[in-house]
Amino acid sequence: EITDKRFTVAIPRELLGETVTDLEFKWADSAFENGDILCAYRVHGDTGKTGSNEQKYVRKIICAVSKDNGYNWEYHSTIVDVYQMGLTNSKVNSTIESISSKWVGVYEPCFGEIDGKLTVMYADDFSSKIKQGTNDHGSQLIQPCTWDPVTSTWSSPNTCLDGTIKKNVNGYNVISRDGMPVFDELSDGTVVLVTEGTYMNGVGHPFIICLSYSKDHGKTFSTPKAIFI
Repeated sequence: EITDKRFTVAIPRELLGETVTDLEFKWADSAFENGDILCAYRVHGDTGKTGSNEQKYVRKIICAVSKDNGYNWEYHSTIVDVYQMGLTNSKVNSTIESISSKWVGVYEPCFGEIDGKLTVMYADDFSSKIKQGTNDHGSQLIQPCTWDPVTSTWSSPNTCLDGTIKKNVNGYNVISRDGMPVFDELSDGTVVLVTEGTYMNGVGHPFIICLSYSKDHGKTFSTPKAIFI
């Protein structure tokens, strides 16, 4: 359980004993007119299994739902699971173990609505590690998923900001650990995405705040612009 002064979050039984961080709340919108509240959170942990072909780790973003104004919670859905990305268990395990701290996975979920669809964006350095292999310089992807209320499923992630690709930000053409996504849709349909980035890490600014725009409902975004250094 995660408890604060206002409520208790009841973590599903299969997740007990694992580290839970990055709580991100979304009040009900048009897709949940019954008053449900959704909460997305990162789950990073170990399963205790040791076989190379077993699922040795937990790297997920889970969605929980409250039906009583946030006082009690239950499992709603799994937004992303690195073992459900079309890779073998062995490949997932070896990718995680290629980092000495094993601290690689999916992070920082943020809820919003794009084109009338409930959307989650999150940071992903597991997929960037897969893309770059041993040539890993700490890059990260921003991944959106959308909720389908008819099938009660989340879409597969579709990278909207790729930190493995060099982008010229403030005159520095480098890859970046893009993270901490926060987004909103303006009245004209433009989607605004704010992230942190490491474009100026080499000149004494480990993280800067960047702004990107999308004119196609979040499918593609402009090259980030630094708005705070």
